[in-house]
Order: sequence, then C-alpha cells, then structure tokens
Amino acid sequence: MLSRAGWASTRATLACAAPVPQQALRPTLARRAFAVGGKHIESATEGSAAAAGGTALEQHMSEILLASIEGCEVEVQDVSGGCGTSMSVSVTASADVFPLNKLKQHRMVTAALKEVIPEIHAIQINTVRRK
Repeated sequence: MLSRAGWASTRATLACAAPVPQQALRPTLARRAFAVGGKHIESATEGSAAAAGGTALEQHMSEILLASIEGCEVEVQDVSGGCGTSMSVSVTASADVFPLNKLKQHRMVTAALKEVIPEIHAIQINTVRRK
C-alpha cells in the first residue's frame, strides 16, 4: 500500500502524463472473410457496405432468417463495431409460426443460422411473438 507521500507523487505523475490521442481510443475496424455454406462473405469496414444498410454478414443472416421463418420481421445488427464477431438478432413472427416457449423460438433461429454461427464469436437472440 502506498504511503501518503507515495500516493501524492503517483497522482502528480499521472496528472503530468501526456493525454491519449482520440484516435488511439477508437476501435480498429478490420475486414473479415467468412466462408458460409460455400458462399464467400466479407464483412465490411466502416465506410463501405455498413453505410449502405449493414455489413454483408448482416444482410446474409437476414436473408437466411427471412427464407427459413415464414412471415417474420428480422433485424440483424453487428454489435462488435464492424468486424463481424458479435451479432444481435431480433426476430418477430406470428404466434402460428413461433412455438409457445422462448427456448423453441431460439432453437428455430439457431437452426436457421447453423452455417453462420460457428464463424462468429457471440450472438444475442431476441424473439417476439405477434398476437
């Protein structure tokens, strides 16, 4: 444990340290390539496909879900800052399509995305039943 004098000198040293430039605090966006079901997908950096309505991986996941779960509304978002390692998926469907419990709903979504899920680090799934 630091004495009062030691703590005071440490605090003075920290106060005199050079400020960190803002660019160093920004996350680095990288390109990441995926091979999903024989289809080559490349996640976009900040300036390209992200500005055109989402990354290629987001669009691919949306297409898969729309084709697999009939009459659903899908929102896929890259929550990792553009590198494609962490995705958030929200699916809304009618009560006829989605079973009663959340576990079965999430299993439907993960079964549809079984080709994509091994290529990403984390996925958040939110399902909603319309009445």
